[in-house]
Amino acid sequence: MFNKYLFIRDEKLLGEIITLIVSIILSVIYVALEISFKDNIISSILYITGFVLILYQFFSLGLFNNLRKRLDSTKILDRYIVIVFLGISFLLFSIASKAFDLYSFFILIFFLYALIESSKTVSRDNAWYDIFFITALWLILDIRWYNDLWMEDKFSYTWWSLALSTIAIFVLQYIREIKNVNYTYYIKKEYVIDGLIFFIIGFPILSLPGVLLGFVQFPHYPSSGNVLEYILVFIGIFITIAVPEELVFRGTLYNLFEKKYGSKIALIFSSIVFGLTHWNNVSLLVHKIIYVTLASIAGVIYCLAYKKSKSIMASALTHTLVDFVWRLFF
Repeated sequence: MFNKYLFIRDEKLLGEIITLIVSIILSVIYVALEISFKDNIISSILYITGFVLILYQFFSLGLFNNLRKRLDSTKILDRYIVIVFLGISFLLFSIASKAFDLYSFFILIFFLYALIESSKTVSRDNAWYDIFFITALWLILDIRWYNDLWMEDKFSYTWWSLALSTIAIFVLQYIREIKNVNYTYYIKKEYVIDGLIFFIIGFPILSLPGVLLGFVQFPHYPSSGNVLEYILVFIGIFITIAVPEELVFRGTLYNLFEKKYGSKIALIFSSIVFGLTHWNNVSLLVHKIIYVTLASIAGVIYCLAYKKSKSIMASALTHTLVDFVWRLFF
């Protein structure tokens, strides 16, 4: 598309270079905002390199269409490239955070290998396996089970969110080949339009009851901040919250239940389950009830965006905008 203006004629190579550059830029900015390069040069380099590896894989899954060939390849590196990248990234992060443990590393590699291999042997018609698979990954992240493998630090949630999302996309979209997940960065204008429309319609429906019930304070203007930080927050919400949750609740749960029980039951069930996962986000019982109710309504809105577009990218955009504006003004 743009390669006619550049010296690189291979579109796939150009895409990989751009993906790598974007991954490097995001990694450097994110790490720079969290720790001081001057005081932690070696740790900073390790964190940045680790983030580049995992972000490159995360974005690549939505950009390149040659993964099917890699999965069928006789070369071990081709077939398990995702495990290799995540494994090296895990090592770099655990060393940088002074939490390296060889046993934890082998547990992670075995866990990833077992997930991928088991997903190849189970029939693709077995929807309950896919639901079990995505639920297991979700619980690891939501309940912070990963703390036993890697002590909690400022980057741990982000790393595990990206890692588990990468594995989930790799398995569900490329091995299990579930239809209508459509995790792709070849963005159609319909995805953007649908995402924006459901945000414009849905946000007042979500925010007004919260304000009237006193659950949230009246909207306030955000404190003056670095525009770059706002952009990074938006991207962070998209890749560590919106994409993982849309993959779980719309791309998998709603998608598979719709085939078995119809769209209405699938919409209601997946939205309620989505709402209930927010139960522990607040402490008071009345706040829990309000939060779960509002989150369930949000689930319905995200479902409608997904149903309209047949892609988690549209619902992920709506989800990201809702969370971003909510954090900015409430």
